[in-house]
Amino acid sequence: MALYNVIPTTLMPRAVRTAGIAVGCALGASLFGGTSPNLLVWLQHAKMAWMFPVYGSLIAVLSVVVYHVAKKRDHVYIGD
Repeated sequence: MALYNVIPTTLMPRAVRTAGIAVGCALGASLFGGTSPNLLVWLQHAKMAWMFPVYGSLIAVLSVVVYHVAKKRDHVYIGD
């Protein structure tokens, strides 16, 4: 969990850090965590349950890519 706490705080300026992290966490949990059980049931019904780990991997890779893009564009506020 230490890495999880560091990444969101580096992407938000100090003035909006609390609200920005809370909104981002809530949206991420709702969109990806809230729909995951439905997706898994649908994939099992379609006999494609093997794709669920692929979905999880793609979400993880997407989060790393977004962080690296933000870092390259100087949208990292670790010093604030």
